[in-house]
Amino acid sequence: MNFHVAVIGGGVMGCAAARAMAARNERVVLFEAAEVGHKKGSSQGQTRIIRLAYSDPFYIPLCRAAYPAWRRLEAEAGEPLLHVSGGLDIAMGDVPSWQATAAAMKVAEVPHEVLDRAGLARRFPQFRLPDDAVGLFQPDAAVLHADRCLAALADNARQSGATFKEYEAVLSVRPVAAGFEIKTRKGSYRADRLVVAAGVRTNEMLCGLALDLPLTVSKEQVAYFQPRERAHFVAGTFPVFILHLGGKLLSSGFPLIREDGMKLMIENKRAAADDDDAPDLRLLVDLERQVRRILPGLYPEAARVETCRYTLTPDEDFIIDRHPRDPRITVISACSGHGFKFAPLFGEAVADLSTHRTPSIDLGPFRIDRPALKQNLTASEDVGNRRRSS
Repeated sequence: MNFHVAVIGGGVMGCAAARAMAARNERVVLFEAAEVGHKKGSSQGQTRIIRLAYSDPFYIPLCRAAYPAWRRLEAEAGEPLLHVSGGLDIAMGDVPSWQATAAAMKVAEVPHEVLDRAGLARRFPQFRLPDDAVGLFQPDAAVLHADRCLAALADNARQSGATFKEYEAVLSVRPVAAGFEIKTRKGSYRADRLVVAAGVRTNEMLCGLALDLPLTVSKEQVAYFQPRERAHFVAGTFPVFILHLGGKLLSSGFPLIREDGMKLMIENKRAAADDDDAPDLRLLVDLERQVRRILPGLYPEAARVETCRYTLTPDEDFIIDRHPRDPRITVISACSGHGFKFAPLFGEAVADLSTHRTPSIDLGPFRIDRPALKQNLTASEDVGNRRRSS
């Protein structure tokens, strides 16, 4: 039961890290409290967006690198994982996040079109938008088949020799001289190094390792709406879209590819109780109102509602870094609702960090000691000292 590295968490980031490390002939064990693809986390479901339209120019090169990473996995899996649909960013009036996205795409020379209200009506008559509506159309935007992506990462990791322990929650992790002792209800394991990719359980895992991060776990909600005419909303005719609502909140929608209805959501980003999985009627009313207002080709009553989780940092950038006081521990988590698209890229970066190599991508904004997180890192030293002395 001895391994080179133990990965805690079987979501998309944990599976990507396990795949990358197993491919390097590491003995890898991955622990998942439920099954890979379970409904209580952040990686479930059939669809995610991948796009080059970002308000922060730092992310655009990462997005460009993520596309070929998914295509390589697609070739290994032997099934389609990424469906190019084109993407539309919409704002009503002068919305700062939309303006920042337009500026970042221009600087990064991302191919795109700026559409006014008349242009939007000609290209995408499915929308009914006010006179002050503006759009950014980006032809490379695509839909990731999220469930297939996750399965492909997990299958590839297993094929490369990784051991998966599903339905085996980690109860404790104890640093020892030669690495870590990991205990579950089914046994005790040893690993030289540790990767924490625990999503909503990240702080639960890290607090026992003298690290307390300022993370918020929110309950997010998606709803599915039936089209009056299916042909009007299929991929190729209708794009994946993002509606900029002001501040950091976005609404999004997906064309029909595999789902039996159109998937739409309005972000919530408010802290939620662990056991709160009930649909949020407030969010549902807002979304149905939005459908009535701008998508008249859909029946406005949701056919199905599902919930999931975001794990958010204060600045909504990710965490991909080694533990500040124990470099044997690498953390990859808090994807803040927009990390899925980078998974195969970040898996390789984690494999590099874990073996003290320099990643091929810039991880500077994802450091644990950045200003948005540093206040809690100082506090966590006291937490760790109190625990050790108690």
